[in-house]
Amino acid sequence: MKKGFLIIITLLILGGLSAFQEGTINVGGSLSYAVSKLNEDADSHTEFSFKPQFGYFVMENLVGDVIFELNHVKQGDHGETTFLLGIGGRYFIDRFYAGAAFLQQGYRYEFKSSSAYKWSASYLELKAGHLIPVVEMLYVDLGVNYRFGIGEYGGDVGGDNEWTQFRFMGGLQFFFK
Repeated sequence: MKKGFLIIITLLILGGLSAFQEGTINVGGSLSYAVSKLNEDADSHTEFSFKPQFGYFVMENLVGDVIFELNHVKQGDHGETTFLLGIGGRYFIDRFYAGAAFLQQGYRYEFKSSSAYKWSASYLELKAGHLIPVVEMLYVDLGVNYRFGIGEYGGDVGGDNEWTQFRFMGGLQFFFK
């Protein structure tokens, strides 16, 4: 117990040495593309994800975020596009951070031979990560997040939103004073 308390105090002190100042602007995000096949006879499955993030430090080490996320998945004649918009925040101790966000998703599923259906959902996301400096103001962002559904689905789909996802993340973050 005493060792854990000592470690926390040490991190807080070290965090103050390289604090992000109030008024700092953060622009960053991640981009990913993946192609996979279930087996050699299956259609390939492609997935593209773009997740920009914009933040403003409302006080030292506390950033408010606006989050966008666009995902497109295609397999054979089927395609899915999802768009998420959210707000959240992160608290930094040195280059480590923890945070949370509320996200609202719009979803459209298309069939090449017929019509599409649409639905919406809400999520909470918990995240933690570490920034690795590259050059002044530029960092590689490595982290994890856990996203889970809240409430009920809207649109053409009904029922409780019980969806969950655990994800490893990587991206770039820029900080401007």
